This record gives sequence, C-alpha cells and structure tokens, in this order.
Amino acid sequence: MFKVNILYDEKSNHVFTIKNYMEMFQKYSINEIIYTPATENRNCGTKELEKFDAIIIFYSIRVCVKRHLSKSYEKALKKFKGLKVLFIQDDYDYTEVTRKAIEKLGIQMVYTVVPEKYISSVYSKRRFPNVSFYNILTGYISDEMKEYKKQVPKIKNRNILIGYRGRTLGRWYGTLAYEKLNIGIKMKEECRKREIENCDIEWKEEKRIYNEEWLKWLANCKCTLGTESGANIFDDKGKIRKKVISLMSTHPNMSYEELYEKILKNYEGSIKMNQISPKIFEAISLKTVLILYEGNYSGILEPDRHYIMLKKDFSNIEYVFQKIMDNDYLEDMSERTYCDIMDKYELNYRWLVQFVDSNMKEYLENKRTNNIN
Repeated sequence: MFKVNILYDEKSNHVFTIKNYMEMFQKYSINEIIYTPATENRNCGTKELEKFDAIIIFYSIRVCVKRHLSKSYEKALKKFKGLKVLFIQDDYDYTEVTRKAIEKLGIQMVYTVVPEKYISSVYSKRRFPNVSFYNILTGYISDEMKEYKKQVPKIKNRNILIGYRGRTLGRWYGTLAYEKLNIGIKMKEECRKREIENCDIEWKEEKRIYNEEWLKWLANCKCTLGTESGANIFDDKGKIRKKVISLMSTHPNMSYEELYEKILKNYEGSIKMNQISPKIFEAISLKTVLILYEGNYSGILEPDRHYIMLKKDFSNIEYVFQKIMDNDYLEDMSERTYCDIMDKYELNYRWLVQFVDSNMKEYLENKRTNNIN
C-alpha cells in the first residue's frame, strides 16, 4: 500500500460529476488516499508532501490556468521526489501552458481524455520521453449509480417530457461546444411550435441545477438531450480565443456559422476529441431516455438501441417526437440501455481506480528496485 495525496479545487465540488469522480479513489483504491485543497492562496507546509509516495493533481485544478494551483503547492511539487500524476480534461485549452506545467512540475504520469491515436500529436514523445500518457473517459459509472434504479419512477409517471440544462461556452471552443447550446435552443423552439408545455429546457447559468437536486430533477424527466463532449480546436497559447473575442467585440450579433467561416474552420478538426459525457451515464443510471445528436460517443452507444438519434439539422424531428410520445417505447429503451451499459466493468470507476493503482504500483516498485531519484 502506498500513501497518495490528491490535490483538488474545493470550489468545484458543487458539481456532482466532479465530486463523485474524485471520491471514487478513496472508495476503490488499495492505497491510502488523502485529499487536499491546493488552489489559489492555499499554503503547503515545508515537509507536507514528503510523507507521500505519490501526488495526484486532480482535473478540477486546471494547470492550463496560471496560478490556479497555489504558488506554495507548485513550489513544493517541484521539490517532491515521489511520483507526480496529472489528471486533465481540458487539454485543448491553452495547451502549451499545460505542456510547460508538465515539464515545470516534473509530472511522470498523465491521464488524459485525448483519444489514444492523437496523444502523440498533442504531447510529442520527443518532448516528453519520460512521461507516460494514458487515455481515459471523462467520467465513469459508480456502484452508487447502480442503486438509483430502486428509487426512480416509471417513464409514464414522470412529469417532464424533455429536460435539459445546456451551457453557453466560449465560441472559440468550436462546434462541439456550440452544439451544447444549439440543441437546447432548437429543441425548445420545436416544443413551442407543438405547444408542448411539459418540457424544461434551459441554458442560462442561473438555471443550472447541482448536487442531489440535479439527480432528483433528471429522474423526473422522461428524456434528456445530449451531445458529444469536448472541443476539436486546440488553442496552444490562447490566440484563437483572442481572435474570436476581438471579432465579436466589433460584430456582437455575428452568428456562429459566420464566425466559423471567418476564423474557426482553419483550426477545427485536425484532432478529434468527440467523446461520451459523464452526464450521459447519469441519465442511463436514472433510466432517463437519451435524445442525442448523431455521433460516435466513444463507441459505447448505438443509435436506436441506446438512444434516439437527432440529426443536427433537425430533419428527423417528426420521427423523434413520434418516439418520445410513446411511453412503452421509452420504457423499453431505458431498460435496454441500462442493461447493456451499467454492468460493463470497463465503464466503472472501480476499473479506472484499479488501472491507476496498477500503473502507480509498477512505477513506484520499479523506482525502489532501481533506486531512481
């Protein structure tokens, strides 16, 4: 057993998926796990880290944001002689800042959501010859999530036909980010056209729902909307962001499509980050039916079997509404999706933590055997 300290941002723990992800290490790891807030002005004692075999910088600490990790912990990490591990989910944001942080902090192991085939394009082996990079998902299924089914109502007894909480993200993140907003706007308009009142679709920050209230709300939805997660624009130094902000300041009413043609199309798509979101696993665990934009979803979900596929131009919207008005169809789909997905070991947090434990054990035992400093 090793002693492992997980550094995190305590201000992010109001988001269920983040808090749940982090807590799984203590639940499933064979190692002794300690959690320490380490952002902004947090102070790290002179010898605070010395008692640990490994330090994990959890993804809620964004190393691409200068000084998010406290200067005190940054200084201590540079001196730390044990294993340093980084979990990251925003590789596309100020990517060069992240690369420099990996070098500066002396990180030896990185868990990234960049697909395996693109990792060497983002983090070249020549630049990082002694760093191990591992591809993982943005989130997994916990054993607790499997228990939700005992408390959720049948589809026919739920009050909300379509529920969704999108988000307005910076347009510099590109099409995947824009789709999170676009699907909500367009579907809400379709509901209005049909005078469907039992839909709860919002995208403004003040309408977001957190913690246990989020799970209760989602369990009252027959269906929820979804898109692939991530961003396919890698902005090494924030130059793309600056270009977009500059153009939007002089043309505030410019549509996304116009902006894409003027700036974004030159940068998007060389690296494909499209992947499944942890909120999709939450919906499945609550037996809420998924209405998803067409996509790959990390190769985990199949259209018509696990979700109702919505074309991005909404050309099949009549088909979608036909299906969601059929409670029996929704009940069958929710049950089938639950059975197919929830028991897959490789989609469980237990698998993730055991995978990380195995990698850390191999590194630390090898270090001890060879007296690596």
